[in-house]
Amino acid sequence: MRSVVVVEAQSTGSGATHLTRMESSGAIAVRRTERNGVHFVGTAAGPVGDDVIHVVVRVGPGATLTVDGVAAAIALSSNNAGVSLVELVVEVSSGGRLVLSMPPLIVTANADVESSTELSVEGDAYVDVTEHIVLGRHGERGGRWRGRLAVDVAGRPVLRQTQTSSSVLDSLAEVGGALVTRFVCDPSTPPGPTTSSGMAFSVPLAGAGTLVSSYGFDLASAVQDATGCQLRG
Repeated sequence: MRSVVVVEAQSTGSGATHLTRMESSGAIAVRRTERNGVHFVGTAAGPVGDDVIHVVVRVGPGATLTVDGVAAAIALSSNNAGVSLVELVVEVSSGGRLVLSMPPLIVTANADVESSTELSVEGDAYVDVTEHIVLGRHGERGGRWRGRLAVDVAGRPVLRQTQTSSSVLDSLAEVGGALVTRFVCDPSTPPGPTTSSGMAFSVPLAGAGTLVSSYGFDLASAVQDATGCQLRG
């Protein structure tokens, strides 16, 4: 199954934001839940096998958008042993503001998932994007996951990062684990120094923005450390 979600926000010119495009198909629906906010809602199990989830979020000049999720997505294996793809493309124009928190992706045993996130930030846009990966259900070793994050700011590459489930699980020495990745670009506040909190690390990037990476034995602890690290940044 191929699931596609497209959300576009534009400024009306009077300080308000108009959702000019809000489309979804497949296993994910998108619902407007507040004036400048939407939620992703899962309508079917997955991704399963070689399913594809493709999400596009565009914020125009002066527009404001908040994106959140209702529940976790659970990646499952299937008889065809295919690779599930989860793709997120984000474009924020100068003067735009986006806060996006992707719902957790749970990678169950024997699942095979590749995720790709591409962020394009222009001018003085504000961007706060968070991703949550959970490797395995309770007492279960997670399946294979490979995630790539690419960030361009003002047309310049500032981050190219790839992480894998094996590196996360080996560092935790546990059956399962969780990873929280957060990128923040706030032109009004210079990036702070490198900080840490528990198993979370906040690192200023050379081009622009700050990257927070947090590892935990479960999602709650990873989120807690990521929040503490960001607050001290």
